[in-house]
Order: sequence, then structure tokens, then C-alpha cells
Amino acid sequence: MNPALPWFRASLWTVFAAYWTVRLFGELWPPSEGLQRLILVGVILACAAALVRGCLAITADVDAVPFLLVIAFGGFSLYAIPVLMVVWQLLEGRFPFAVGDRPAQVLALTLAAGLGGNMLLAPGERGAARFQRRYASQIKMAAEEWGVSPESISSLAADGQSGAHPWESLLSVSR
Repeated sequence: MNPALPWFRASLWTVFAAYWTVRLFGELWPPSEGLQRLILVGVILACAAALVRGCLAITADVDAVPFLLVIAFGGFSLYAIPVLMVVWQLLEGRFPFAVGDRPAQVLALTLAAGLGGNMLLAPGERGAARFQRRYASQIKMAAEEWGVSPESISSLAADGQSGAHPWESLLSVSR
């Protein structure tokens, strides 16, 4: 959207992350009732701000489609449904946790193990060096074909390989 507001997107992500963190892990460490209300009101305000921001945006994409049309024809539900859900939760006076105590523990441990394993299994510099050794002839052929030095292609390959994580390769295959 034009104009781009990265701070706005970050604040929306923060509000929704707080909501879903409490929703999924609230049984493990229930927040106070005041904090729960604050999060719920934050979701309402964030959705309302996103709706207003969308209506006032200049374009929705590079094709210069007025964003108001996008909001009117389907995007509105992205904001209206969460607002209605949270208003219902406020009227009920409760913040429904999605999972119980034991499943929340299992979910937290699974997420921690998955993310920790992903960080530990990242190839790093050794993986990049192994990649360069394994594909040295292909790197040299590509460098000759494109008229660049093999070191520059090796450098690009090393940057790509050293920062790669196992889950990234799985996600890129499924796209």
C-alpha cells in the first residue's frame, strides 16, 4: 500500500501476537483480567485502525487499484470478523484459551524444540564452504558463462548457504 508504514505493520503484528500468545498459552500463565481486557481492546483498536488506514490508502498494489474497492469486496471481513469475535469475548467477560494446560505445555515445548533445532542445524560457514567445494566446477562454469569472477559467485553462494535454515528449504519446496 502507498504510503508504506512499516511501524504500523509492526504494531499490528505486535497486537495480534499478544492476542494469540495469550490465546494459546494462557493456561500456562494466565494474565490478569486487566491485561486480558487491554489485549482485547487493543485488537479492536488495531482492526479499526487497519480498516481506516486501508480506506485512506492511495493504492492497494502496483496496478493502482483503489484500496477502497479491495476493502469493499472482501477485505472488510479481515477486520470485521476479528472485531466481532473480540467484542463477543468482551461482552462474555472472558478470554477463551484455545488449549488447556497440558496441550499448551506440549505446544510450547514443540515450538521451542523446532525453532531451537532449526537454529542449531543451520549450516553456517562450514556448510557454505562444503557447498562451494561440492559445486566448484558448476560455480566456475556459471562465472565463465556470465562473465564474472568465480569468487563473486562463490561469495553469493556462501551468503545464501550460511544463512539458510532447514525449514526454509522445506518451505521453498512447498511453494
